[in-house]
Amino acid sequence: MHKQHVNRAMKVLVEKGVIHKGPKVGSMLTYRLDPNFGVKGRAKNEKNIRRDIDAMARENGLKVIQGGKED
Repeated sequence: MHKQHVNRAMKVLVEKGVIHKGPKVGSMLTYRLDPNFGVKGRAKNEKNIRRDIDAMARENGLKVIQGGKED
């Protein structure tokens, strides 16, 4: 990807609240994923969590892509 496209995508994700800017490390910015938009590890209620994430993404005008296919 071109740097310009990555920068534009990151800006949109920050504006939508999907990721948050963190402190600079050296000359590099750091980012963290909003916990409302990601799941790490196994969860007994993974289906419910993913449904909630999908709904939150739609509310913010985003699409969730799983396994390389759009839902």
